[in-house]
Amino acid sequence: MLACLVCCGLPATFIACTSEVDDYFDQPASQRLTATMNRARQILRSAEYGWEFGYYPGRDLEYGGMVYTVRFDSLTATVGCSLIPDSTETSLYRLTNDNGPVLTFDSYNALLHYFSTPSSNEYEAKGGEFEFVIDSIADDFITLYGKKTHNTMYLRRLTANPDEYARNTINI
Repeated sequence: MLACLVCCGLPATFIACTSEVDDYFDQPASQRLTATMNRARQILRSAEYGWEFGYYPGRDLEYGGMVYTVRFDSLTATVGCSLIPDSTETSLYRLTNDNGPVLTFDSYNALLHYFSTPSSNEYEAKGGEFEFVIDSIADDFITLYGKKTHNTMYLRRLTANPDEYARNTINI
């Protein structure tokens, strides 16, 4: 019995515990977050024709997907929607930190907030979103997910006029 305790206990005495943690990143989290938000801001604004926004409201996707077009400048986003062709509305947006980079459309936009505006009949609205966590960024493609529903949504860089794109979408 003594030999067993010595054999098991002896290796444990040679194992050292350190408070050092391996660094997996070359920068602190706050600097990486700031860099991500700056890159997102630059990429969003750089699209000449704006973005096609694949928007999926509702926790169970009961409304299917909607096609929006969004063009960003330094403060505002001009939004179009396939629900109401040849119509756009401009509102404010911002990039913020909420446990990660978040794109939020924080001033009312009738087109974009259609699925997230509650009424007396729908106190939770239609399960829409106006705050989106940025998951990944590429030059022509941004993956987001809704803060409430966690539905994955996409921004794709447009290569043609957004009005023309919306009309073609409606025709399809």
